[in-house]
Amino acid sequence: MAKRNGLARYRIAIGAAATAFTIVAWQLVSMYTEAGRLSGSPVAIIGAIPNVLSDGLIAESLFSLRALVLGLLIAIVLGIALGVLLGSIRRLAYLFEPALMALYVTPTVALLPLIVIWCGVGNASTTVIVALSAVFPILVNTMAGVRQLDPHWSRAVTAFGGDRFTAFRLVAIQGSLPEILVGINLGIGRGLIGIVVAEMYASSQGIGSLLNSYSHAIRIPELFVVVIVIGVFGFALVQGTRTLEERAAAWRQ
Repeated sequence: MAKRNGLARYRIAIGAAATAFTIVAWQLVSMYTEAGRLSGSPVAIIGAIPNVLSDGLIAESLFSLRALVLGLLIAIVLGIALGVLLGSIRRLAYLFEPALMALYVTPTVALLPLIVIWCGVGNASTTVIVALSAVFPILVNTMAGVRQLDPHWSRAVTAFGGDRFTAFRLVAIQGSLPEILVGINLGIGRGLIGIVVAEMYASSQGIGSLLNSYSHAIRIPELFVVVIVIGVFGFALVQGTRTLEERAAAWRQ
């Protein structure tokens, strides 16, 4: 435990030092080069924070957060359910896997015009985009996790009096939990990209719409504030899932 805490502190110190170095270098480049002056500086970005807050950053972020959470919940439920089903029944996998893999490698943004036609402009279309962006990494990783499980585990559960549902819960779900969390981790990243792109082109609200308005107005410091907020939010979500992933891996061992 002490060694792990020491490594965690070391990682935090290295990350903080790298971040500080990047900020200082960025400020110097913005002061002494023409390209740097056109791209904004950390000081200008800090000064733009009140402007972004007055433009409704908190309200727009909460709007995006609702669509992101709902889309991720849909993706997690569908991805785990379909992943366990297709990972357990090979014939179903042979039937549906080619179509699923084709959808997996298809950029979700390419489906945005069709989704807008079906769902309209607004929260519904962004939620669908998030769900479609996130569901396939979860599904694929769940399938992989279920397929690598030892079939003797299920037989052992039933041999000791457990029913099929207990075997399903203990073996299929808990046994493949690390892989499921890896899929959720990847799905969060794709879902966050999906909601920003969807709101930039198919919504008049949300943090993606705010990003789009700053881009058209060439308000570079405000644009960077929104980008940093998106990055920090995505980092927090991924770190939370990564912590659960590490605990699940340790539990299974």
